[in-house]
Amino acid sequence: MMTESWKMVEDYRYLTLEPRWIAQSDAAAAVIYGFEWSGMVRGAKVGGGGRGTRVFHSNESGWLIVHEHLSSGQWR
Repeated sequence: MMTESWKMVEDYRYLTLEPRWIAQSDAAAAVIYGFEWSGMVRGAKVGGGGRGTRVFHSNESGWLIVHEHLSSGQWR
């Protein structure tokens, strides 16, 4: 369902704001940040923003996102 929904958004733009790395090691890392997104759906401007958290894990393939949480609300 999400894949089909995002196909409707044209001119998609996503920004991360003021990332703060709260944990880092050779095997894992975590960052908190603000975000903003915008685009067009059926000719109407749409957008939003909020706060995000991502946790990364390193393996033989490289760094992978293993967890992400997004919520609405003010960053900072």
